[in-house]
Parts: sequence; structure tokens; C-alpha cells
Amino acid sequence: FKKAEEIFNKILKTSEEISYRRIISPVHFSLFEIFKLKGDYEKALEHYQRFHEVKEEMQNIDVTMKVKSVQFVNRIENAQKEAEINRLKNVELKNAYDLIADKNKEIKESIRYADRIQAAIFPTAEKLKKVLKNGYIFCDLKDVIGGDLFWVGESDNKSLVAAVDCTGHGIPGALMTI
Repeated sequence: FKKAEEIFNKILKTSEEISYRRIISPVHFSLFEIFKLKGDYEKALEHYQRFHEVKEEMQNIDVTMKVKSVQFVNRIENAQKEAEINRLKNVELKNAYDLIADKNKEIKESIRYADRIQAAIFPTAEKLKKVLKNGYIFCDLKDVIGGDLFWVGESDNKSLVAAVDCTGHGIPGALMTI
């Protein structure tokens, strides 16, 4: 018993010096067993109490570590969920951007086509000089194509001029008028 007590006391001292808590509790329990067998119940009780104190401390540390671990895992999961939400939002934004870009392209192409139609209807410079020898027409469209248009022609040696105003109807009105 004496040799075992010496060894366990050395282990206990070294463990306490380096704060190796995991070994301290079992060493106190071993010393409790030794003193109980020797009949030194006062020291046995002392080591038994220390055994439970250190064991409880270790359990509290374990619980704290588990809680921190769960919190850490939750933070990681939340960060991953947030990252996935942001990724999905970016995908949605890109899809919306692509859709807008496609619609914009279609609208621009449609307007360019309407411009060609309107340009085909407008009289040429030569026709204007022929019909309006001493006159001119000033046309300043607000956009690529406009809601206002004009036409010139001749009939029975008379000059015919038509000025069409589609105010309030814009491009669709101009195209309907055409």
C-alpha cells in the first residue's frame, strides 16, 4: 500500500503541476481505495470528495465544450445556409438580368425595324424639292422613331402635304398611323 500510495501521490503532484485534469480524478479515486483498504477513513473520505469535485469539474468542462461545439456547428450551418441563400439570390438576379437583356434586345430590334419602316415612308430629299420648290419640312424626332410623321405627294399639278400627329400614343400610335 505504501509503494502504491507513493506512486499515486507522485502522479497526482505531477498532474496538478501541469494541470492535467483528466488524470487527477482517477488518481484521487485510487488513493481513496488505498486509504479505505488501509482503514484510514478520514484520508479516504478526503480523496473521495476530491475525486467527485474534479470529476464534476471535468463534466462541466465537457458540457461547456459540447455546448460550444454545438454553437460552433450551428454558426457554420447558418453561414452555409446564408451562403446558399446568397448564391440562389445571385442566380435569380442573373436570370432576371439575362431576361431583361433579352427583352431589351428585342425592343431595340423592334424599334430599329420600325425606324426603317418610318424612313421608307418619309419622302426623299429629291421628292421634297420637287413638291415644295420654295419650302422645307423640319422634323426632329424625340426618339429613334416618333409619333409625328409627314407625307408629301402630287396630284393634278397640286402639292399635297400631310402632317400626322399621334401625340399621346407615341411609337405604337405612329406605327398604327403608318
